Amino acid sequence: MFADRQTGAGDTAGALEEQRREMADKVTSRVWFGRRTIGWGLRPVRWQGWVLTALYIVLLYLAARTLAAHHMAFFVIALIVLTVAYAMVALATSSDR
Repeated sequence: MFADRQTGAGDTAGALEEQRREMADKVTSRVWFGRRTIGWGLRPVRWQGWVLTALYIVLLYLAARTLAAHHMAFFVIALIVLTVAYAMVALATSSDR
């Protein structure tokens, strides 16, 4: 009797995991970034990738204008955080997943 409950719970957990994977695949099924034909790295191939790249550049510009002159340490931290976030999204939505 206990074994039946445990098996049922395992089946439910497996079904939930499968649903989570399907939802993640639907969300990230679109490729925003592709491999460069010459050189190393990724390049935007869909409008979402271009919007993310433009947002990254604008945020870097704003951080430079507001932080670089007076708070260099904060600027460096912002630069690192923005770059890591951009790279993570680019890699997660690239064709090389």
